[in-house]
Amino acid sequence: MINNKRGQMTILMVFLLVGLFFGTILLLVGGLVTTKINSALNSDVLITDNSTLAEVNSITFGKFNEMVLVNADWWGMCSIFGMVLGLFLSSYFLRNKFPKWGILLDIFIILFFFLVSLYISTTYQILLDSLATAGETFLEDYVTKTSMFVLNLPIFVVTIGVVMMILFHSSIPKRTEERIQQGGILQGV
Repeated sequence: MINNKRGQMTILMVFLLVGLFFGTILLLVGGLVTTKINSALNSDVLITDNSTLAEVNSITFGKFNEMVLVNADWWGMCSIFGMVLGLFLSSYFLRNKFPKWGILLDIFIILFFFLVSLYISTTYQILLDSLATAGETFLEDYVTKTSMFVLNLPIFVVTIGVVMMILFHSSIPKRTEERIQQGGILQGV
C-alpha cells in the first residue's frame, strides 16, 4: 500500500467538452425552432370575429418565445458553470486515489483536451460563420457569453485543467498522517 497517494482525474474534462458542445447545439436548435414558429404564427389571419392569429400568438406562444430568447444565454452559462463546478468537486473527492506520477498523466490529458478543444472551437466558429451567412444570428445575438466561452475554449480548458491539477494534487486539506506532529512534548495532540 502506498502511503503518499495524491492525484485526481482530469480525464473527466471530456464531460465538459461533450456537454458544452451538445448544450450549445441544443440552445441553437431550441432558439431557432421557437423563433421560426413564432414568426409563422405572427400573421394577420382572422381567427375569430375580433381577434387575429398575431394577437393570440402574442399572449400565448409569443411569451414562450420571449422567455427562450431572454434566458438562452443564462441557460448556457449555468450549464458551463455547473460542469466546471462538477469537475472541481469530482477531482476534490477523487484526490488521494492515484499516485504522484498522475501529475504526468494529467499534463498529457490536458494537452490532449487542448487539441480537442481547438477542434471544437474551430468547428463552432465555422458554424457561427455559416449561420451568419444564411441570416441566422441567434447564437451571436442571444447566446453571446456562451458563444464567447466556446470560441475561447482552448484557453479555458488549459486554465481549468491546470487549476484542477495544482489544487487537487496538493494536500488541501492535510491528510491525517500529515496532521500528526513528529516529536516534541505535544505528540499526538
